[in-house]
Order: sequence, then C-alpha cells, then structure tokens
Amino acid sequence: MHLGIVAMLGATAVIAISNIGEVDPADTVSELFICLYMLLFATLLCLHELSTLISGLKSLDDVLRRNLGFLYGVKGKAGFLIFVAFLCFGVSNAAGGLAIGTGAVMVFQAVVMLAIYLRYPELTDG
Repeated sequence: MHLGIVAMLGATAVIAISNIGEVDPADTVSELFICLYMLLFATLLCLHELSTLISGLKSLDDVLRRNLGFLYGVKGKAGFLIFVAFLCFGVSNAAGGLAIGTGAVMVFQAVVMLAIYLRYPELTDG
C-alpha cells in the first residue's frame, strides 16, 4: 500500500515541478522547495518500505531505524503521512487533482492505521 502512495507522491511532485510558475509566478520558489521536499520524503518512505519488505537490506534498515525511528511506529508513521499529505495539498494549484487525491489517500491511510492501532493495539507492534 505504501509503495503505491510513494509512486503517487513522486508523480505529484514531478507534475507540480513541471507546472510551476504557470498558475502563479510569485509562488515558484516556494512550490519548488515543497516539491523537492516531497521527492525527498517519497524517497525516504520508499527506502523504509523496501527495507522492511526485503530481508537482505538489514544495513539500510539499521540506518533508517536509527535516523527515522518514528516511521517504525504506528503513530509516527501516521503523523508523517499526514504531514506529507499537507505538502501535497500545498501544491494542488500546480499538480491539480493528483495532489488532492494523493493527499486524501495519505490522510485516509493514516486514519485507518490509527483506528486499527487504537481498536486493536495487540495487532500492531508500535
């Protein structure tokens, strides 16, 4: 599920970068930085998901766990997804419906994760 979100997030950032300045030239620099952060966060989330899916990436998993430990808990990952969703909403002028859709999917995923964690804490590890 999260790798799909990563793909949507990356596509949103790339589309927004390609459309920067067309809607409002005054927002060019700020939207560019938001898009670069979105690409960075998409890369980090992708590396995190790959390190948990592929057992041969133990050293990557150790580095990520040390530096991005909040992604390994339900509350931390949900908070991260909501934060990045708001970045998507921030570039909705440049990326259109994909930005709104990506942000909505991310918020939905975070809410579902939190709901499962709160209702069935024994099913989650963090």
